[in-house]
Amino acid sequence: MLRVQQVEREEREWCAGLPAHVFAPWVDRLVAQHSPGITAPPLPVRVLDAELEAVLLSKAAQLGLPADWVSLLDDLDPERRQVLRVRSTVAASHAAQVLISGDMILAVSGQPVTSFIDVESLIAMAGTAAATEQQQQQQQQHPEQAQQQQGASMPEAAAANQQ
Repeated sequence: MLRVQQVEREEREWCAGLPAHVFAPWVDRLVAQHSPGITAPPLPVRVLDAELEAVLLSKAAQLGLPADWVSLLDDLDPERRQVLRVRSTVAASHAAQVLISGDMILAVSGQPVTSFIDVESLIAMAGTAAATEQQQQQQQQHPEQAQQQQGASMPEAAAANQQ
């Protein structure tokens, strides 16, 4: 459940649960795992390790956000007219190494962002792309293991063909 409310003329969002797009892949994976003959590795959990808050673009401009970014973000989302700012990070996390309180999140993977869902979606896509790239590298380095893994799911089909 996502709630949006106005606090001191600023729009604030807070989440009291998980959006469906976050857990839907897990449900799909569970269904696939419990289907006969289908096995899949566990789905990774991705977290940002940072608490973000929405800040109106007018306030962000007062805090030093350049006018070209204000204009770009306003054109991108004229309804919200906000930028995301780092409120805090999880201690000893990668986020704590690269973000500090007060940083403004303007883009993720080169794509401008104005909402929490934008950030979540782009991070999930980046994680999926990285995992796919890692799998391809492993298959190139160890092609015999990839063939064995593919062959492991084939015995049932081979047995069915022999009958």
